[in-house]
Amino acid sequence: MPNAHSHQDPFQYGGEGFRSHHAIGMDSYYLKAPIIRPRQVLSDTESVSWLKQSDQRFSIKGDYETLLGIISDMEENAGEFEPIAHWHVSNAGLNDGSIRSISDTKPEVTYQLTRDDFQSKYSTLDRLLDPYVGITGMQPTTSHSVDQYARYLHAIDHLNLSGANLQNTADRLSLLTTDLGSIIDANYCLGYPHYRDVDRVRILEIGGGYGRLAEVLHNVLRGKCHHVLVDSVPATLMYAYRYLSRRLPGARIGSYYNGDAYDSSYDVYVMPSWKLHDEHLSEFDIAVSVEAFQEMNEVHVANYLQMMTDAIGLGGVLYLSNSWQYLYRGSYPIPVRFETVWLANSPRSWTTIHPVHVLIKGGQNDDFTMNNTMMLSQFGRYESGLG
Repeated sequence: MPNAHSHQDPFQYGGEGFRSHHAIGMDSYYLKAPIIRPRQVLSDTESVSWLKQSDQRFSIKGDYETLLGIISDMEENAGEFEPIAHWHVSNAGLNDGSIRSISDTKPEVTYQLTRDDFQSKYSTLDRLLDPYVGITGMQPTTSHSVDQYARYLHAIDHLNLSGANLQNTADRLSLLTTDLGSIIDANYCLGYPHYRDVDRVRILEIGGGYGRLAEVLHNVLRGKCHHVLVDSVPATLMYAYRYLSRRLPGARIGSYYNGDAYDSSYDVYVMPSWKLHDEHLSEFDIAVSVEAFQEMNEVHVANYLQMMTDAIGLGGVLYLSNSWQYLYRGSYPIPVRFETVWLANSPRSWTTIHPVHVLIKGGQNDDFTMNNTMMLSQFGRYESGLG
């Protein structure tokens, strides 16, 4: 029987249209996880140094003139990709207070970044960890935080990044809580795609921040990847290049603001979101956005999802992890040819509706509306404690 949805119509995930009662809340998900059996074995990752130890990991200096240049480029060229007001003060300078609501695509902002403001707020990466990973994420791991993740990771960690004893691993690497989330992200990203070339995994990341996930995936894949990190926040675009250049000294790191023209031979390339249309990126194995859509508006989410779903090749994975109850509470328009294979909260969930969402891109004529609707309904049942 033909489906009522056109193959061109998106299926609307989440948002205000999602309803469930929350008798138990997110704690019910701490022990609920998929057993990931990857379609293809990439390599023996048991001995991978996926995160190199460093006590001065985030003590990376920025540059005032560089940041001013990126802010100026954003003002002139970002258009509808300009970040929402939530990011202006923390990452682009002071504003005159005349910011409109979150729903506006281009708030009226006057950026005024003095050298003193730069020195006190943006001069080193560690000053920006709060807006990047949150108060909890920037805390060192504890026995409690490790316990919250341990059984979940036991189920999904096909890459063996947590090792036989997560607590010892945490002690050895001086992990932050956000790094436990990186283990989750890496396993989901690499556990599902059908790789066109196992010697060169192509990854597109929207809202990649300072390079947290790019660093981990590069190390797990032993440099056999092409990772395009896209963001629209000026300080992020400055620090992502600097952080990854220091953390991945053997990698070829490129940046639009370093004068590097985009080239698929880069291990990691950092670019502003308003340049994506110029490059016509395609045939990626993985498109990922973690904790980013939740801090955007409807226009941002729709545009990014279109670019991500267009860029993924057949059999590739779309990996999303966001709260549906933070700044953005709208829906996620995803083409019906994408099949949901996992939709559930994780130990990183800090609101009651905050799922990991994994989808696989099917053929041009595939329509997974029925399966996706079922998965969404099941998510609501488990979320309410009925499953």
